[in-house]
Amino acid sequence: MNHLKLIVNHLTFLFLIVACGQSYAQKKMTLHFQDGTEQTGYVTFKKKEAVFQEKVKGKKEKIKYELLDSATTPINPRAKRQRKPKTVYFLSEGKKGKTRGVYDLVQKGTINLYKKTSYAGYSGIWMANGGGPGNPVFMPTPGGGGKITIYAIQEKGASNLEVLGTKFSKNMTEYFQDCSELTKKIEGNEKGFRKKDIKNVISYYNTKCSNM
Repeated sequence: MNHLKLIVNHLTFLFLIVACGQSYAQKKMTLHFQDGTEQTGYVTFKKKEAVFQEKVKGKKEKIKYELLDSATTPINPRAKRQRKPKTVYFLSEGKKGKTRGVYDLVQKGTINLYKKTSYAGYSGIWMANGGGPGNPVFMPTPGGGGKITIYAIQEKGASNLEVLGTKFSKNMTEYFQDCSELTKKIEGNEKGFRKKDIKNVISYYNTKCSNM
């Protein structure tokens, strides 16, 4: 049993090393600044800043996320599915908004749903911390191959995002307490209203609860 545990821990450690060792992808994008100005070139997303280069191997310029509003990709005329530029947003996280993340807009409404963009290399695994198995923490592995998606929600007019944690039912029933029909479905663990159904949950609120 101890031997098996040692193997699992070793594999987890290797996973983190390999994933963290991979670099962020460089993308050709237009950066849109908070002051309304723009810069087009090649962008690499880091934890707290974007690295901008006018050319692929040009001089690097570090730009804090606080200065940016959004970034867009150019339209690829050869791509059959891409009919408009892809946009990512630089948004404040948490109640105090001390940090910013790079997000894709998944759904727009009274409640906006965002997810951490793969352009910034967000992926990772859940690992137990010092508080025990019941208190896992997310270990990001920039550029890794994990399939975990980090979602966040933002009420219309709010300046900061609320990043969704592991206690889905508790967090969602508190957030949507003004819609009893929805909270009953979440608390009852109804099909279509579980953690993996976050898109459906937000859609339900925006279409059936937001005008209540």
